Amino acid sequence: MRHALTSFAFAAIMPLHPAAATIVSKADIAGSWEEDPGTCHGGSHVVFSDDGSLHGYDFEGRWSLKGDRLTTIVVARMIGPEERIERVSPPETKTTVIVSASPGRRGERSSDGSLHHFHRCP
Repeated sequence: MRHALTSFAFAAIMPLHPAAATIVSKADIAGSWEEDPGTCHGGSHVVFSDDGSLHGYDFEGRWSLKGDRLTTIVVARMIGPEERIERVSPPETKTTVIVSASPGRRGERSSDGSLHHFHRCP
């Protein structure tokens, strides 16, 4: 009897079919984005260029999309009060899973499980 209850409880928690991946294209990602509740002013937005380059106020890098996985790689950062650009060694790589997407908005889950929401900047 205990086995039957355990199996029933497990079935109630685990869905029979995993959720489908969110479908996005490089065109959906290309552009300027900021994490909610930002205002897209003051240099806190990130630009994902069509050619796969990436830049923000104090960093440069590249990005790629494979299915619902968005990978960003920071290769240079602005350092010090003189704001000189220095190479990052090793490059800072981060991959997130896009869990929701609509025109001008997207949600991403980081490897630590945290959920982040972004909106497109004009």
